[in-house]
Parts: sequence; C-alpha cells; structure tokens
Amino acid sequence: MRIVWCTLWFLDYRIPVFQELAKIQGVEFFLVYNKEANPDRVNKKIISALGDRAIPLTGEIYLGKSSFDGFANNGFRIPFQPNLIRTIKGLKPDVMISDGFFQWSYATLFLSATKGIPHVMCYERTMHTERNAQLIRTLYRKTALKFIDSICCSGKLSEDYIRFLGFKKIITKGFMVSDGIPKQNIDSESFVNNKSPLNYLFVGRLIELKGIKELLKAWLIFSNLRNVTLTIIGEGELEDYIIDFVDMNYLSAKVHLKGFVEFDRMGEYYNKADIFILPTLEDNWSLVVAEAMQFCLPIITSIFNGCHFELVTKDNGWVIDPTNLDQFVKILEDSYNKKEFFKEMGKKSFEIIENFNSSSAAQSIYVACQEAIKSKSRS
Repeated sequence: MRIVWCTLWFLDYRIPVFQELAKIQGVEFFLVYNKEANPDRVNKKIISALGDRAIPLTGEIYLGKSSFDGFANNGFRIPFQPNLIRTIKGLKPDVMISDGFFQWSYATLFLSATKGIPHVMCYERTMHTERNAQLIRTLYRKTALKFIDSICCSGKLSEDYIRFLGFKKIITKGFMVSDGIPKQNIDSESFVNNKSPLNYLFVGRLIELKGIKELLKAWLIFSNLRNVTLTIIGEGELEDYIIDFVDMNYLSAKVHLKGFVEFDRMGEYYNKADIFILPTLEDNWSLVVAEAMQFCLPIITSIFNGCHFELVTKDNGWVIDPTNLDQFVKILEDSYNKKEFFKEMGKKSFEIIENFNSSSAAQSIYVACQEAIKSKSRS
C-alpha cells in the first residue's frame, strides 16, 4: 500500500507517528509538506526520519490569514502550492491522507474527485470549536465529505462533529498523540515534596484562547497563604499582560513565566511539576495534556478541551469550566487538599496515556486507509 500524506505543516509530535506508519509491513509511506511553514529543527528531524520519502515544497501563495487570537473560524486562508497536485499524483498513491478540510486538502480533494484516488482525512475539531462556524464553511465541509472515503478523528468529541456534518462512512479514532519528548532522568519520586512549593505547570501559547486570564484571576485568590507556585511555559501576545498582572498583585514569588522552551527540553519542566493545568476556552485535542500524562502528572483541564473525554477522569484529575471563577478556585483548592494523592493520580494518568501512543495512532490511520480503499472500490 503506497500512502501519500499531504500536510501544510506539522510539529515534532507528528514525526514518531509518521515513522510508525512507515514501519507497517507492506506500506510505502511518503510525506509531502511545506518546508517554509515548519521550524528548521522539524525539517531536519523529518528528513532524518524519512529520508527521500519526505518531500518538502516551497513557494506557497495564499490569500487571507489564520485567526490572530487562535479561536476557530475567525480568519480564513486560501492556499495555492505550485506543483502540489502534480507531486502527489506523480507518487502514484494507493491512498492519500490530508489534515482537515482546508490548508492543502484542496489537492487531495481534487485528486479524489477527478482521479478516484481513495482519500483519508485526519480531523480533530469538535462541536465546541465549531460552534461559530459560518454557514458557508459548514456547507463546504458537507460537500467535501463526498470526496472523503474514511476519517481518522482525534477522539469521540471530534467524531460527534463529523457525524453531525452527515458523514456515514467509517471513522477510526486516536491519531493525535505525543510521545516524542525525551524522558531521560525522570524522577519518579518528584510528585510532592512537603518542604517545597506545590508546582502547578501551564504550557501553551499565551493567548486569550488558552484561558490564561481566567487562570491568573483564580490563582490570585487560591494562592494566597498557600505554599504553591505556577510555572508558565509559552510565548504570545499576553506576555506583557501576565507580567503586569504579576507585578500589580505582588505574585512574583507565586508565578514564574519561563517563556518559550524547545520541545526536546520540555521534559525538564514536566519532571519538576507536581500537577498540570490547562484551562483552555477552546481546544481540539491538547497535546500538552498528553505530554504531561506521560510524565505521570495529575491533570486539570476544561470542559472546552476536546481531549478531556478520553484522557481525564476523577481518578487522574479534574475537568472545570474556567469561565466560572468560583468553581475554578474551588477546584484548585480541592487539588491542593488532595496533593497526597498526586502520585497515585499521576500513575493513573500514565496508565491512560499508554493507550495513546505513536504505534496505536499509526495503526488507527492504517485501518482508515484500508477502509478508504475498500469504500472506493465498492463505489
């Protein structure tokens, strides 16, 4: 089976999945991607991983731009990549894979419609992230589904949205995983040290979407007279807001802003954390939650996070409504009062996330490819 995956961009976490897919017996795997959209470290990693089966393209032209604040459907971007369709077609795929309905999916949709090549779409958005989708977007998606033969979703909440759009064919789940962070020197006894502050860790872009303002408001109330710290990893437009908030509220001992950290160094910070928190206002499937679980951390995340259905239970964390300040503070207090159970909860996180790894993701995608070929042959 010759698989050609066409994607505009990807990050470090995808590379192990590509590698596992390429290892499956009988699979010839090719990746066509935009070299200019990926960081240099990622471009180097993918060439090292796939060699000449990683095919970078350059010179993309596009109209519009993606949403500045990160929220879904607040922007638009219509791309054209010279030689993209010709490149995919020239690889003579038995099946194509695309990411979502937009970006470079126009090429795979065109080839599916005109050449009858089986087409798998990987998809991660949910009913919540698409709650404000314009009618024209929804109509376009429903039309595009006619040229998609199977779909691999991130999880149940993503599947619900695809079914809402009217897709009747096979859906597999589990393609969004992240198990590529180096785990050297993991300290299995670093869960809670009563002599040190309890370290809550946030990782994400510093934008409205991630709920950072809601977190700081709740933290101001919760952290008073408690031996706790909040470590914030990330960069973005709210960095000055965070600095000002910390200064005005005398939180310099309680909040530590670390800025951007390279992917391969993130293990250092997960190791030092006692609990992970991401109060996002909108997320498809937060990979940082999966990363934290691999480092045996309890989780606090939000009802607006598409991964909470599969990844967070009462045994390994809390699911909150970050827009409800009183509830947010109470959950933080509850987590602090249960800190002696963090080690047990962290082990449960690890047990859950063991089922979401690069190998399982590759198998789920492979099954979707098999089903796409069957579906196209039946039609």
